[in-house]
Amino acid sequence: MKEDISKCASFEEISAYVDGELEPSCAAFKHIESCGECRLRAERMRGLSRAVHASLSNPPGADRIARKCVEALRAERQISSLRCASYTQIFLKAAAAIAIFAGASVYVFELSRRGDETRAAKFDGAGKSTVAEADMKSRNTLAEADENGTRAEPAVHSPLNSLELSEMRTAGSGSSAGLVSDKIHFVECKGDSAAAIAPVVKHSWIWTKTAAAAPDIRSIISACNLTPAKSPEGAGLRIKTDKAGLVKLVRAINASGYELLSDSEPQPESGRFAGSPGDPVEYHVSTVER
Repeated sequence: MKEDISKCASFEEISAYVDGELEPSCAAFKHIESCGECRLRAERMRGLSRAVHASLSNPPGADRIARKCVEALRAERQISSLRCASYTQIFLKAAAAIAIFAGASVYVFELSRRGDETRAAKFDGAGKSTVAEADMKSRNTLAEADENGTRAEPAVHSPLNSLELSEMRTAGSGSSAGLVSDKIHFVECKGDSAAAIAPVVKHSWIWTKTAAAAPDIRSIISACNLTPAKSPEGAGLRIKTDKAGLVKLVRAINASGYELLSDSEPQPESGRFAGSPGDPVEYHVSTVER
């Protein structure tokens, strides 16, 4: 029987429930725990909060942020037809504020990255690099280019201190050539721009496309040449792989139409990770029914 949404918890009560500020003994808390519609709204609000946190800690490109916001608004518009019109207005204003703030964060991050590249170029031009003697000729060529004002910007990633996977290609020519990648990048050092993947990762996914049936998670895992097993913790599956394999699997699940509710790395939009791509990882994956 369809639930009476007029008796459901208010936006403020669900927000307090998600933030852990609602007392378990109050009537609103008990209602949300027993109401499927309210639990779904709380889960989506929690997923939106996690997406904001992930965007600020490791900001993706502005186009990715815009697409994420549009997808979130479309999904919310489908559900809002069953609720009061005021909820739609609240989420629209919140999504607009998030998009503006995240866009500013991306701009600041890009300025910082370009500053690092400029310092690296000056370091190379001064002849302070400690590469092997076989590279001495290349360094001299770069120094001459600096004096003539014709040296191009250096490659963002260097094969001397990092390892990249997927779509490896050569950028530049002659002494300025280097290996770059548009997809997955692993570096030895940890930092704000390099996401850390834990030895055990737990992800929860949700299918929001009402016009199509959700694909089987097992088939997506098998397509990535991985073998799923039943998770010892109960519902869900367990996969043993490495960091590179996990990143590819997460992107494949997201590309099939699932939305990630968890905030732990790797996120589908992340592309730069700390450590080695061969480090072992145990992945626990589960799905949430809408």
